[in-house]
Amino acid sequence: MKKICLIDSTYPINTRTNKIYNSLVNDFGRENVSIIAWNRDGRENKNTENYYIYEKKAAYGNKLQKLMGLFSFKTFINKVLNENNFDIVIASHWETLLLASELKQKDSKLIYENLDIPTSSNIHILKLLQKIEKKALKKTDAIVFASRFFVPLYDFFTKDKILLENKPDKQLFLYEAKEHDSFNIVFLGVIRYLDILKNLIDSVNEIKGIKLVIWGDGPGYGSLKNYAKSKENVFIQGRYENSQLANIYSEADLVWAVYPNNDYNVKYAISNKFHESINIGKPCIYAEKTELGNFVSSNRIGFVVNPYSVDDITELLDKLKTNPKLIEEATNKLKMFKKKETSWNDDFSKLENFIRR
Repeated sequence: MKKICLIDSTYPINTRTNKIYNSLVNDFGRENVSIIAWNRDGRENKNTENYYIYEKKAAYGNKLQKLMGLFSFKTFINKVLNENNFDIVIASHWETLLLASELKQKDSKLIYENLDIPTSSNIHILKLLQKIEKKALKKTDAIVFASRFFVPLYDFFTKDKILLENKPDKQLFLYEAKEHDSFNIVFLGVIRYLDILKNLIDSVNEIKGIKLVIWGDGPGYGSLKNYAKSKENVFIQGRYENSQLANIYSEADLVWAVYPNNDYNVKYAISNKFHESINIGKPCIYAEKTELGNFVSSNRIGFVVNPYSVDDITELLDKLKTNPKLIEEATNKLKMFKKKETSWNDDFSKLENFIRR
């Protein structure tokens, strides 16, 4: 049986890597799948079986501390790889790929888990990161893409390419739409990109009969809650459990899935909300001038907006509120679109086949 190792520069490992881990365990057995991770904030290590945890503090968001820590993390990875002789190494994110490519053993296969592409607002830094990634890919045997829009950016890579988007592996949940007096916009997720969320709040505040409900936690939670406290039609609910999702979505008319379209990665990434939207048949609003926004518009399965224009957001929300048939049409298109979409398990089988051969 193949011995497989996943490498992640965070602990706990990111949700996508964890999903891949669980699928690998299901196909190859827990005893054959290991994880190397970096515990950067000193949290309690709750995993022991087949986990190799590197303990060194490097504050999230502090790029210098992370860069300094990568060198010693590389030494840690090298030690684990030499002690285990894995057949397959899966590196999550480009920086981990760089380390793994330099440590690649003769008889192992290296897979790049391309969950995000290198990004920077500085064009010179972006070009440098892309050059570093391209060099690491020379020793890489396959790329797993988290977005269909990443694939064309890697035309230069001639080995195996596997598309594995963050699709649900089964029906998320069943819900019945509830009657409500107001027109409801819902946001669920990590609370960040405050400038965009504040624009949304300002827009909602301009329209009578509309309500915005924000669910989630994150670095911007306190600031956003304070910003919205005087807005009577905005409700900041905080952290939520999966058991609440059916109830949350049952009261939503639209879901907000807008991220900064001036970020290079966002231009090509696919939001998890996109797959949730297809799975449950609830239309979302996305950022314009992104590949996902273009895709949604051309297939008429959602709506797009300028994230940085309060006027544009207000105009769209007002139009959708006063023309409910637009949402109904998008909902019907989503139901048809869902029939053509593959599942996580369908797509994962391609990665499984690559590993087995």
